[in-house]
Amino acid sequence: MFKSVKKFVINMIICYMAVILLTGCGQGNSVTEKNLVVLVGNTKNEASINVSAIEDKIKDVCNVCGTITIIQIDGNPYIVEQLKIPERKKGISQTKKEQIIAEQCSQIKALLTQCVPKTEEIDTLKALQMASRALANCTGEKEVILLHSGLSTKGMVDFTQIFLESEQSEKLVSNLIEEQAIPDFKDVNIVWSGLGETVYPQADLYDKNRRNLQADWKAVLEALGADSVNFLSGVALNKNADTNLPFVSEVPIVKPASIWEKQDCEFNLEEIFKYDGDKIQFKPDTDELLTSNSEILLLFSKLIQYMKSNSEYRIMLIGTTASPGDEDGRRELSLKRVAAIKKIFVDSGKVLESQIITVGLGYDNELTVNDTDENGMLVELQAKQNRAVFVTNMESDLAKKFLKY
Repeated sequence: MFKSVKKFVINMIICYMAVILLTGCGQGNSVTEKNLVVLVGNTKNEASINVSAIEDKIKDVCNVCGTITIIQIDGNPYIVEQLKIPERKKGISQTKKEQIIAEQCSQIKALLTQCVPKTEEIDTLKALQMASRALANCTGEKEVILLHSGLSTKGMVDFTQIFLESEQSEKLVSNLIEEQAIPDFKDVNIVWSGLGETVYPQADLYDKNRRNLQADWKAVLEALGADSVNFLSGVALNKNADTNLPFVSEVPIVKPASIWEKQDCEFNLEEIFKYDGDKIQFKPDTDELLTSNSEILLLFSKLIQYMKSNSEYRIMLIGTTASPGDEDGRRELSLKRVAAIKKIFVDSGKVLESQIITVGLGYDNELTVNDTDENGMLVELQAKQNRAVFVTNMESDLAKKFLKY
């Protein structure tokens, strides 16, 4: 259906050119060419796009002349279509003109609503870079519209690694400038619809998260040189029911703490925190995590934020296992598992590798409980408690004791 709609739109525009004797924009007349690039999300974990929110923008181009470029945002964004809307020659009746505009808008909206992501994840910055190139040789007015949640999960703006608990705009812009990843949006107006609108399994954003997300993108877009940046208000009513869309990682969302809930994240020297199989799950007898990276980051979010702000603060991650298997194998497995957790911490960009020491204790140690019955059979409830990751301050007596391992 998508191909037939696309073909129909192109054929319709060609027919208009022949029947109504169209001329080029700006050639011997005062019509200002309008160029519009629409970046479409419609990916997994975000609400379906709301085309009606930008219907007037589409009509503006169809009413005069110019170009409309449609770009699908996914892990490897691509151009869906580039349409040339030529100017209508004077003399056409107002009724005919309105009919043509209505038909053009209807078909362009159909193209937008049927855009389909092809690649896993979302690289919003790359899509913006494509939009910049699409407008590079255009004359007249230029506008970019995003129909997208803004929760990019790939590339230099990756919100699986950038916590929305706080605004990160200054760091984002600095990184983009340093990597020379700034496309040119001089003389371009930006309009964003659907920012922060999500569907299950992506957690809903709290108001603070939305404000930080908007502030981050506004700073990035202004750094790109955009003339103006406007975010359309309102809630997306259409929900994305397509379960066959390419995979997109969940962005970790933490409920903002109230003034009564805020507390120092630093561990007391003698405290040890346990995360057993109910909170962190591994594939049996391997170090392959069944719990997602985003869930791990969410679970340890306050600790990670504290370690980021206090680079001298060091912790020990201690791994234990259930009883089956030889002890050397259990120790090796438990060490690999806490190493996997450490890698997620370090890969987040917020924690230094030197801030974490990993130790594998296996099963035979004071932190585990007996997980077999009187007949020597494994009791799963106790075994789950032993498949655990413990966290403690490196200055604690416990950490000093386990350093020998």
